[in-house]
Amino acid sequence: MELLNKVQLIARLGSSPKDNLKYSERNGEAMTYFSVAINRHDSKGNPITDWFNISAYGKIAEIAANFGQKGQLVYIEARLQPTNNSCSIIMNYQTGVFRVLPNSKNTNAGEQNG
Repeated sequence: MELLNKVQLIARLGSSPKDNLKYSERNGEAMTYFSVAINRHDSKGNPITDWFNISAYGKIAEIAANFGQKGQLVYIEARLQPTNNSCSIIMNYQTGVFRVLPNSKNTNAGEQNG
């Protein structure tokens, strides 16, 4: 059986990927980071917002920057990458999907499948 490292999120963009778009001086690769929020309720019905930080690289970073705006509903597929004290959510051309969903501020959706 093959092992799997895949995260799927339907969330609202908490920040615009375009605001943090940069290009590597070493190889010219695009990179950006942004946050997403998912609302849920605790056992007493109180609202809770879970925040996740996403890093995107290459073409998928450019797609996210060109089509993603703060507040939009998006679908993200990515992988978890362990760091010293936590796990990061990483998207790149091979492992990432970024889609702007309907009922969003902008329905001219960008999409990138890796």
